Amino acid sequence: MKHFFFSESGKAYLTREYVEHERSTYCIAAENETYATLVRRALVFHGLQRRDKSKAQKAALKSGRHDHPTAGRVRTEEEKKRIGDAVRQARREKAGRIS
Repeated sequence: MKHFFFSESGKAYLTREYVEHERSTYCIAAENETYATLVRRALVFHGLQRRDKSKAQKAALKSGRHDHPTAGRVRTEEEKKRIGDAVRQARREKAGRIS
C-alpha cells in the first residue's frame, strides 16, 4: 500500500504545505509521524520543485524556525583581518588556476 503522500490528495497537501506555506520537509514529516526523506521522495514523485539550500534557509529564518547565525554579532578587528586575508588568498588561488 502506498503512503498518503503519493496520492493526488497527498500532492495537494504537499503543494499547500511545502510550496504555499513554505514549511520544511522535516516539519511536514514530524506532523505526519514519518521521516523527511519520504516527504522529499513524494515531492520528486509529484514533480514539485524542491527548494535549494539558500531558499530553505531563508524560509526557516522567515518562519522563525531558526535564528540568523551572525545577526547582531560584532566582529573584532582580528576576525575581520583573518576573513579578509582568507578571501584575498582564495582569490589569488582562483586567479592562478585561470591563467
